[in-house]
Amino acid sequence: MPGCIFDTSCLINACAAAPLETWLPRLGVGFLVPVAVQRELLYLRGEDAQGKPKREPIELQRYVDLGILGVAEPSSAKEFEFYVGYARELDDGEAMALALARSRALRLSSDDRKAIRLAREAGVAVYDTPDILKSWWDKGAATPEDLSRALENIRRHALYMPPKDHPLRNWWIEHSVGGA
Repeated sequence: MPGCIFDTSCLINACAAAPLETWLPRLGVGFLVPVAVQRELLYLRGEDAQGKPKREPIELQRYVDLGILGVAEPSSAKEFEFYVGYARELDDGEAMALALARSRALRLSSDDRKAIRLAREAGVAVYDTPDILKSWWDKGAATPEDLSRALENIRRHALYMPPKDHPLRNWWIEHSVGGA
């Protein structure tokens, strides 16, 4: 499988699942993060001691320092051209991720419907959050408890659930805490 490049939405979901060093390397795929995503303030939803909502910052640089994520930016005229074109329709992180995926024959890791549509129109393979978690499961790298906890963490801390028309939605629900 070619390497993957995260956009913001999918990266937040991956970070919500569990600390990346505990599971992402087990997929045997290299993951990149565009500098546009790296510059964004990324956080997970949490609660303080009184149960009030709070934002928990994602320490993205730690994952880069550990070698779990690489950082990428446009480096050719073609990549800048793709980026500028996609930036007319997408947020910066999604636009840069798609431009680099298209130019470098990477998979786009995104949950953004518009980014996914544009990727497919450009012939770019997509590896969304359910695909990533299912791959982790299929490789035998996750216990049922690990997977269930990861899916629940994504629901609680990233507020993500696969859309009703997603082909892996039923699989996701079946493996979630309590099956719902």
